[in-house]
Amino acid sequence: MGSRAVRRGLRGAPAAALAAVSALLVVLGLGALDARAQTDGVTVSTASLTVTELGGAAAEATYTVVLATDPTADVTITVDSDDSAVLVDTDSVMEGDQATLTFTHGSGGNWATAQTVTVRAVNDRNIDSEQDVAISHTATAASGPYNGITIESVEVDVTDAGAGFVVSKATVAVSEDGTTTDSYTITYKSRPASRVRVTVATSESGAIELDGPDSNTVYTQSELINIPRSDWKTPQTINVRGIPDSIDKDARSITISHTVTQSDGNSYTADLTIDTVTATVTDDDTAGVTISE
Repeated sequence: MGSRAVRRGLRGAPAAALAAVSALLVVLGLGALDARAQTDGVTVSTASLTVTELGGAAAEATYTVVLATDPTADVTITVDSDDSAVLVDTDSVMEGDQATLTFTHGSGGNWATAQTVTVRAVNDRNIDSEQDVAISHTATAASGPYNGITIESVEVDVTDAGAGFVVSKATVAVSEDGTTTDSYTITYKSRPASRVRVTVATSESGAIELDGPDSNTVYTQSELINIPRSDWKTPQTINVRGIPDSIDKDARSITISHTVTQSDGNSYTADLTIDTVTATVTDDDTAGVTISE
């Protein structure tokens, strides 16, 4: 089979396969594979992604971009989001978000190496329905077929954070003597229409006490968190500590509840479900009889 037939049979093959076959043709004395024998183009690994405004791992997603053939000049691809609800970053190593991918040509170039684009949702503070954001790609080159070549866009489905609160922990652990404390935070998922107040309370009196985010370090059986609208992104810290007694008992589990007691008159209402926290209290007493002489 001649090199021309090999080239025809490889149309549409992945870039890595083309490079391997090209090297083999050289060894066989048939000459390097002409990249132009393949279809010029840019391969985007996916057409759609899903992210959420709530942050964490689900707020980010990635895809890759790679050239199909060796360009005649270096190619720069600019990646752009059509909505501020989604940010893009083309270089996770550099500080800040980058917006370009560079593919170099020639045998020592990186044109056949897929490069990663990271997509990140931003909490826009509003309570919306699901958003669709388009990520576009624009190629520029000093010369050759890749200058202005058409590249598929990526559709990003953004799941809205909605109304509610994020509770940072499901459990805390404290000692009964009060020397060991623990804490967790509660944060708005989105900006309320006005100030909201949340009451934090324990399921059993005399076991644990709470201290809210106010400036006074005063522990009580319940706390009223007064969260202004302007401070919706700031986590509110709840400190928990045990209450000493003289009774020997097993470790106890106490439920800490959160209830909206002042609504914003819109989405943050009294029937809003907020996650509870379980506090494990370790006893510090030992049963026994003390005899004094």
